[in-house]
Amino acid sequence: MIRAGTRMKSCADLIASTRNDVLTTNQVMKLGRLIGDTAARIPMVGRHFRGLQGRMRRARIGAGPVAFSPTRPTATYLPSQEAAWRAPSAVRVAVVIPVYRGLDETRRCLASVLAHRDDLPAEIIVVDDCSPEPGMSSWLRELAAEGSITLLRNEVNRGFVASVNRGMAAAGDRDVVLLNSDTEVPSNWLSRLAGHAYSSPRIGSVTPYSNNATICSWPGVQGGALPPGRTVVDMDAAFLAANRGRQVDIPTAVGFCMYIRRDCLAAVGGFDEETFGRGYGEENDFCLRATAAGWQHVLACDTFVFHAGETSFGKDSPERARAWSLLTARYPHYAATVARHIEADEAATSRFAATAALFRQAAEPTILVVMHALGGGTDRHVRDVQSAVGSRANFLRLEPRHGGLVLSAPGLPGHPEAVFRIDQLGELVAVLQSCGTDRVHVHHWLGYDASLRTLLDRLGVPFDVTIHDYFSVCPQINLLPTPTSQHCGEPDAATCNACIAGRPQFGATNITDWRMRHAWLLNEAERVICPSVDARDRIARYAPHARVVAVSHEPVRRGSWHVRSTPPQPGEPMRIGVIGVIAQHKGLDALVAAIEAADPGEFEFVVIGSCDPKLPRHLRHRVTETGPYEEADLQGLLAAAQLHAAWFPATWPETYSYTLSAAIDAELPIVAPAMGAFPERLAERPLTWLVQPTRDGAALLNTFTAVRSMLLAQVGPAAGPRAADPVSYYPQAYLAPLTSRNRQRPDRLTSLRRKGLTSVLVLPDRYDNGTISPCGFIRLVQPFDALAAMHPDVLVEVVDLEAALARDADVLVCQRHVTADLATAEQLIEHCRARGMKLIYDLDDDLVSIPPSHPEAARLENLATIVRRFLESADRVWLATPELQRRLAPKLCDSEVVANKHDERIWRHSARRSDVMGTQSVRIVYMGTATHDEELDFLQPIAESLQRQFGRQVRFEVVGVASRGQLARCFHRVMPEEGPASQTYPGFVEWFCRQHWDIAVSPLIDSPFNRCKSAIKLFDYAALALPVVASQHAEYDAAFGGDHGVQLVENTVTAWCDALSRLVIDVEARRCEGQKVVQHYRDHHILGADPQVLREAIRRGLAPRPAQRAA
Repeated sequence: MIRAGTRMKSCADLIASTRNDVLTTNQVMKLGRLIGDTAARIPMVGRHFRGLQGRMRRARIGAGPVAFSPTRPTATYLPSQEAAWRAPSAVRVAVVIPVYRGLDETRRCLASVLAHRDDLPAEIIVVDDCSPEPGMSSWLRELAAEGSITLLRNEVNRGFVASVNRGMAAAGDRDVVLLNSDTEVPSNWLSRLAGHAYSSPRIGSVTPYSNNATICSWPGVQGGALPPGRTVVDMDAAFLAANRGRQVDIPTAVGFCMYIRRDCLAAVGGFDEETFGRGYGEENDFCLRATAAGWQHVLACDTFVFHAGETSFGKDSPERARAWSLLTARYPHYAATVARHIEADEAATSRFAATAALFRQAAEPTILVVMHALGGGTDRHVRDVQSAVGSRANFLRLEPRHGGLVLSAPGLPGHPEAVFRIDQLGELVAVLQSCGTDRVHVHHWLGYDASLRTLLDRLGVPFDVTIHDYFSVCPQINLLPTPTSQHCGEPDAATCNACIAGRPQFGATNITDWRMRHAWLLNEAERVICPSVDARDRIARYAPHARVVAVSHEPVRRGSWHVRSTPPQPGEPMRIGVIGVIAQHKGLDALVAAIEAADPGEFEFVVIGSCDPKLPRHLRHRVTETGPYEEADLQGLLAAAQLHAAWFPATWPETYSYTLSAAIDAELPIVAPAMGAFPERLAERPLTWLVQPTRDGAALLNTFTAVRSMLLAQVGPAAGPRAADPVSYYPQAYLAPLTSRNRQRPDRLTSLRRKGLTSVLVLPDRYDNGTISPCGFIRLVQPFDALAAMHPDVLVEVVDLEAALARDADVLVCQRHVTADLATAEQLIEHCRARGMKLIYDLDDDLVSIPPSHPEAARLENLATIVRRFLESADRVWLATPELQRRLAPKLCDSEVVANKHDERIWRHSARRSDVMGTQSVRIVYMGTATHDEELDFLQPIAESLQRQFGRQVRFEVVGVASRGQLARCFHRVMPEEGPASQTYPGFVEWFCRQHWDIAVSPLIDSPFNRCKSAIKLFDYAALALPVVASQHAEYDAAFGGDHGVQLVENTVTAWCDALSRLVIDVEARRCEGQKVVQHYRDHHILGADPQVLREAIRRGLAPRPAQRAA
């Protein structure tokens, strides 16, 4: 026999033996043998089991997440479409209720049974096991006298098992329901249990769901109290609506409410009174005997019976441990069987479906919280909000984990999780709608990418965003170019692109695309909640149309500041405390500098928490670390450390800081950075120093010396006025927009239309992988980003096709091949017409008349029908060149030329080298796409001639034109490095601007197709101040004709060689031509040169469409 205490120690030893939350299969099975399903019935073991469940969840076993798979169809998480099971009409049932003590609970039990006996007539047999409560026995006699119950009384207390057997014997040939006297049943409960019992010939027992029924418990196997305000009627209605007709096989029934078919009882026999005496384990023994005889046991997922628990026959008794030992000795496999059942958790989907029904039917709103899975301050704030709101809302939580998206119900301990693959957004939306989701609160979207936009569009409910960091405006999150650097100061786009190129994170390739990729979250949120005024103002600079509000994470105490002053005693070092996990972005380098500069006899550094492993080993003895802590222990740790001051060496503008709250609560003098949330949170606080972040050890010591001097001069604690604090936001104002349920948008469209704003949806051309093409950036993304930055009355969102069809705005601008499907193009056109959106179509090439010689003729010809359809249907067409407009004029209703321009914010070149002939090769660059093979062929004899003339003093370099694997020997291929430069246009621009060439060439073979092309390639060269030799071409001449640094020559080898030879030989000519070309470029061909062009083009696009031109 293994006693309970021994089991507890074995459990504790096993828990202690696991590391890194990894449990081996053998450990799982051992836990199963130790614990089984009696954890909740043996309190000492149960406590360890409940503590272990968290680790089991993290290890993805036991009560862990439920993965969507073919064995768990999505439909099982949704309301059941099945019919209820019906028992044969001849079925007769007796309800056997053993009673010992608990008069109030027994009254409620019998009242519910008697009130709901009409659905399936049953005899109610109550066995009074010699109750020690006189009132109990007399009341039962009254019910028996009324004919309400059949009463059996034991003259002596015989225990639960004997009482059950006596009741089952008195039932004759009827089926039996064993019902604890501390239960409450709903209407139609009995007919549902009977229906399940006869749904298959070999079902021997049926158990309903309950709040306290181990493996049949909700929300998880450990059960729990009913949600606030919910009754058994509410619970049962939810389970019935969610799970009608559903059942799950279980290894054993649970005796609080156990339906047993008479034929099973006759075959197996009654409960083993001799072995199990007064109770505990008897129903498990019966079920295992029945299983061995070929019977099965099921959980009726559509029925819920309330169970108070531990009322009838007491909570603790030595019989529990004895019964468990007897049971496991008789059935050695039993504990492992139950452990496997808990691990598989086949009932999880029905639990989730019932929760969804509860939320859906509730008067309180349901809020989906979107989170990352990294914990920290964001996770704490989410928990604080849920605690503040309490039972006034139901919360769901979504996190990117397990390679998918994990949905949970955080307010229901032990509740199962559901894991969705990223491609199962439709299924996820269906489950969220089944939960009655009214609103989404996005706290972080790291790990979601484009899936979050799709999810919110399909869900169609309002959403809020809380800002915890600067992920929406910078992929470095904390506005630090590197973990060891200081705050970047948020520079221009070109600097940001260089930063991203040097340290690409989260798939970022350039800052424009990154910010536009996330702008929709800020623009479309009903509230963008910022925990500080600094965060609010910083976000507003990047998202001027966002509805930003500043709301403190925590309610700040009113009244005066109180700061205790405990200066160091003579000979005592000043103890400076740093709180939290001190990583590099939290100021590790500053801490290292201070330690290295400080005299240990004068300054001692104490980390309440832990330091990043990057803290140099030779300095670790100079700092005291308390180690990781629980939040509840923090004030005790601060007090025990006897700090003289707290220091916050953060190097980025923190949005809030919970550790600052702890230092304020501890009434410590504080040294903090003069940026982020710190200045406003510490305004007018005495004994507080706001300093510029630095890693200068001497400067830090000067600050600490000044602090020590002030503390020594201070007599007693300091006090001062405290800024007035608004009423705490979350208990009331947070829920104000949710006064009514189901605020789903009627048409599920997000409208960007706002009074006083022109809203523009930009749908750029993309590659098959979703990346925006260079044309998309040049003609739409960069110009519209610049437009929005210059004009606060224009709201711009970059969208893909699905997002465009889910939105309403004043204007939709699309281009080229935004779709390869004609039906989708028609859908987009009709969407604009139905919503009254102006459709502007942008085109930079003649993609209607494709020359057969074009390298992509077959593909483009297939798409030409779609191009024609857009040209015919658009309210206005923008064309890149006058020649393109003339060519397409017969197909157009209303058009104008919108010329290509450079976005000077990303085109920032470094100084070009000034080589002297003879010292280095003169580098000549040709850049082109994969469609420019003819131009490369034209250049080959020119390059060969120059190399014969100048030898190695001339080097022809080719960027792009990648359709050919091997270039001619006269050419040298130059390729961008892997990363942003090879992935997106702005990334390429950043790389291109770092290169150093001397001359650029732009040949263009004369053809009807090429005559429509713009001079964009010349702009690329001009931005680098390169003298250019180019073919005679109308657009080239219009852009740089005259003396502007571009030589336009005939397409002959002789003409080209003469022009290039002059530039190769004459260094001064190269310099002068380069100066001319870059100056003309800046005056005429950048967005800033004429910032009103695009604005006016949009204004004209909003005008009424002219009458359709006659054919």
